[in-house]
Amino acid sequence: MTIDVLIAHAKGEAAEAEKLAEPLRAAGYRVTHDLTVGVGDSVVAEASRLMMAGAPVVLCGTVRAVGTKWGRRVVNAARGHDGVRVFIVQMEEDADTDMLAFDEVIARHWEDPAKAEQQLVDALAKYYPPGGNAVEAYREQDLEARYREVALKSCDIIDLANLPEDDRHLATRELALRRLYVALRLRVEVPVDAKEGEADKRFATLDGAGRTRWGEAGVSGVSSDELTSLGARLAENPRLVVLGDPGAGKTTMLRWLATAYLLQLKNDPDFESLPDIESLPDTVRLPVIVRCRDLPPEAVTVEDMIHHSLRSAGLREEDCRQVGQLVWDRLIAGEALLMIDGLDEISESMARARFSRSLEQFCRAHEKAAMVVTSRIVGYREMGYRLRANFEHLTVADLTREDKDDFARRWTALVERPERRDAAADELIRDLHSSDRIERLTGNPMLLTTMALVKRKVGRLPQRRVDLYESAVEVLLNWRSEVDEPIDKREALPQLEYLAYAMCDRGVQRLREDEVLGLLRGVREEYPSLHLLKDHSPERFLERLERRTGLLIQSGFTRHDGQSVPVYEFRHLTFQEYLAGIALVQGHFPDRDRDKTLAEHVAPLAGRLGKSERD
Repeated sequence: MTIDVLIAHAKGEAAEAEKLAEPLRAAGYRVTHDLTVGVGDSVVAEASRLMMAGAPVVLCGTVRAVGTKWGRRVVNAARGHDGVRVFIVQMEEDADTDMLAFDEVIARHWEDPAKAEQQLVDALAKYYPPGGNAVEAYREQDLEARYREVALKSCDIIDLANLPEDDRHLATRELALRRLYVALRLRVEVPVDAKEGEADKRFATLDGAGRTRWGEAGVSGVSSDELTSLGARLAENPRLVVLGDPGAGKTTMLRWLATAYLLQLKNDPDFESLPDIESLPDTVRLPVIVRCRDLPPEAVTVEDMIHHSLRSAGLREEDCRQVGQLVWDRLIAGEALLMIDGLDEISESMARARFSRSLEQFCRAHEKAAMVVTSRIVGYREMGYRLRANFEHLTVADLTREDKDDFARRWTALVERPERRDAAADELIRDLHSSDRIERLTGNPMLLTTMALVKRKVGRLPQRRVDLYESAVEVLLNWRSEVDEPIDKREALPQLEYLAYAMCDRGVQRLREDEVLGLLRGVREEYPSLHLLKDHSPERFLERLERRTGLLIQSGFTRHDGQSVPVYEFRHLTFQEYLAGIALVQGHFPDRDRDKTLAEHVAPLAGRLGKSERD
């Protein structure tokens, strides 16, 4: 089927329109440009019929065409028909094309005619392939538009459900991520061209639990101190693995990138106000986010991932198939970006290995495919099978003082009254830098937000450590209280204290899942009077705690009895130490001897800690 293209031009400017018609006919389009009457008149019936049939409209952008109401009427007439896109070619230097809103603005014809004509052909071919089925082309546009709409809504919304009671009006509003996001900085750890032996040294020394350091083994040509942005790295290499500790902001960074691309694709003026967009590459790709935690076990191919992601976005099953094909075609053409979030969260080791191999095989088969994969550091190190097919590996850097100040201003702009914003921002900035321990505790976005919530609730950041950590733990326990069943602190704290003490007593920061569950069973046996502990089984409590709070997290896997099993740790060592101390005060710790004083319990623990530090 030959696709019709309608060129709208002002009266007496048919010769200008013909300059655009010739390359379009050569590309296989059927062009009409003698149906639009002059300035001051309406679009004639035949032109309207073509628009009703879905024909795209090209506006011959002269001063006369865009400088009057006529040009706006042409655009409005086109926009009144579903599936019709409007393109403009700036024919004259003084033609103010910014006066009108278009789907595509082509390069300046008056400056470089050949370039402008080729860009017009390319832009049309993107949406209306010559010789294709026009009805299907219009249907595809509609499906893509709907996908982009639901994807933007899911990516660009932040959850402030943990605000104090007085701020519930904020929690019920849909607040845009773009207003709060602080640009993260990355460190190149393993470049694309790193030799396998050099890369393996980096992987072998990779550490987690708040200590994001890949060791001393250097990789030639890479400075471990040099920080970069996600956009800058994508411009250099479209395949990235981004690693970071829990709470480092990896998921939010992917959502920011998806939001940026979706706003750019719809020519939304809000795109210009996004932070860090100047680093984005020139290529605008259709973004698709796949969350590994939500994938069913059978989803191991790229097609499976895409389909599941689209289904999760709310598209109908029949639409998923068509949009999935569109995404697939764009992906292999280098026009889409597949974002795989939380690779290490595929808990079964064999499934995780199959998934990784599938990603790598896809990338080897399709050289133009662009992909960003995120993972927690410890989990990625322990995967065994790591992505090699031209993937560059980066780690998320800690937030700088300037990043924290930027966050404080964005935060207060969201939660404070206009007349209070500047003063509140200054107060929060002052509190965030008021002590070394708070400075260390706010190195990642999760904990920085926690401190902002603590200040919002109590009016200031407590200077006494016990008060500060108590408030932070309370915030993290209720991180998702508006969207999930709340966790009663009377149930959670005794169990967290028991776990934290056991870890300090053993001199470890991580426990296997079976060890955690064993301790949770132990606290139930030792403290039968704590009736709330019986509300949930150890397995159910651990699942709720890990998914709904920011305190205890699954941080990777380890081998045990020939199997790969999950390991858990406190989000920050500070919380482990604080809760272990509270365990002593409250008496919630393993093998408690009620005949001993608190000092008698503390003495041997302190001795072991001292020996560990000397070792």
